Amino acid sequence: MSFEFILRIVGMLVLAVAGGYWGFDLGKLNPDQALRTTLTFSLVGALAGLILTPYITTRPARALRSTLGRLSAESLFAGMTGLVVGLLIAALLAFPLSLLAGLSFAGSGTMKFSIVYIMMFVLGTLLIVPEKMIRYIPRSST
Repeated sequence: MSFEFILRIVGMLVLAVAGGYWGFDLGKLNPDQALRTTLTFSLVGALAGLILTPYITTRPARALRSTLGRLSAESLFAGMTGLVVGLLIAALLAFPLSLLAGLSFAGSGTMKFSIVYIMMFVLGTLLIVPEKMIRYIPRSST
């Protein structure tokens, strides 16, 4: 058995259970058809898990591995340094920003300033990674 096949089976089981729960909740709206709704959603979830699991798990990991295999060690080290610097800056900014009374974000706790973490991670990575490795920044034609 291949690793991808095992992940397909696990994804099928997980989405079958999730679909069953969703179908059970929707079955409460029409109690006469609750069993049929639960079974239908469970089977649709199992089919979706069987088909979609490799596109969520193994294939993106394989593409990332091939992309990282083509990068030089210098670029990988620069990216990791940017990641660490960005996350440190975000961690240092999270507490002072949480004390500001005028800010009102949706959510609470650690999710409150997750956008700050993401922005600092991207900023730190983009500042340290060499420009030649950033392919999605449009070049000027002059």
